[in-house]
Amino acid sequence: MMKPSGILLFMISVFLLLIAVALYFPKNGIQISPDLRLHFFSPAEILAGNREEYADISEILRMQTLLSDTMLEEYASYNPSADTAGASIDKLLAGITRIEYPDGDSSILYPFFSSLKDLETANELVRILHYGDSQIEDDRITSYLRNKLQTRFGGSGVGLVPVAPFYPYGFSMTQTNSDNWYRYVVCGNRDTTLTHDRYGALGGFGTYIPENNLVDVENETVEAWVRFSPSYYSYQNTKRFKQCRIFYGFNNKPFIIEIQIRDSLIDAEMLPASREVKMMQWEFDEPQEELMLKFKGNASPEIYGIALDDASGIAVRLPGVNIGASNNVALNIDTAVAESQGEQPLLGTPLPLGPASSSDGGSNSWVTALLVVLLVVGGTIGILIAFYMIWRTRSANTP
Repeated sequence: MMKPSGILLFMISVFLLLIAVALYFPKNGIQISPDLRLHFFSPAEILAGNREEYADISEILRMQTLLSDTMLEEYASYNPSADTAGASIDKLLAGITRIEYPDGDSSILYPFFSSLKDLETANELVRILHYGDSQIEDDRITSYLRNKLQTRFGGSGVGLVPVAPFYPYGFSMTQTNSDNWYRYVVCGNRDTTLTHDRYGALGGFGTYIPENNLVDVENETVEAWVRFSPSYYSYQNTKRFKQCRIFYGFNNKPFIIEIQIRDSLIDAEMLPASREVKMMQWEFDEPQEELMLKFKGNASPEIYGIALDDASGIAVRLPGVNIGASNNVALNIDTAVAESQGEQPLLGTPLPLGPASSSDGGSNSWVTALLVVLLVVGGTIGILIAFYMIWRTRSANTP
């Protein structure tokens, strides 16, 4: 049995060895494999404690002050002073990243600007697809662009949204769903068992019965729902819509769809089986801010999106395709399905706006590295002490 002095010696030896490792362990860690780097704490980190570090936002504050000074007030009255405007505009332009056109040809947007110009006299709806990653999917950037365009050219509503979002969607429109929706996407966690590419303009579709599991519910009715309501963070233009359209198709059997406004049933339809993309549309006499859709049946259609917008003006859709920081990816979306949603053929390739946000695994890696070091150090010291105790025992038993 080990004596208290032996236990104390063991603990002191462990602490001394850990301090020695902390002093001489490389600051940037040791690369074990392409995906694993071994880190170890330093004495400075132990002695410093939990010290909070703050980012330097002085430049942001300076730009905010610049935007709030008299230069913008003078521009609002269309009477800026030349001296104030000259220096300030140069500073503002220095921080602007311009749109990059293929081969530097800005004329590719001329048809778009022509359509905007025609909106002043034509009662038409111009649809815009804004492709990006998860930042686009939550409408953080698109909402600002949509509001500016709708304020200038008319239109309302959030546009085309998926029936089964990847995560709760609540920036411009609060969307809640029943928990039995299944989401199929063209990028990211793609279901390789699908034998088609009918992903639609949003790069995905949803069903309330698994795509390859129709037999289990053949004799029972499955119900699913989706509810839209105003968001506290939304622009006024986005909160209201004058029509609702559902793009669906390829259902083997009929299904029932109900639409409720303020918990009152206003319509119910039984839609027949279909082997093509269909659209169900409701137009409202007054702008609406909320509605609920219910789907019932023992065979689910593929639902490619729900459009909440106006009959004219601007409708900005936000296909959030989570491609992250990867290179350009081909969407491989069935053109006929995309065009049936009222869009032009999907040409070109989406470009990521920046690295996708991902969870930082640094803390977990640090804990793993520490456990590995402790196991190695503790095992080594234990073996040494064991040999020492054996040697001491034998020395004591030797005449």
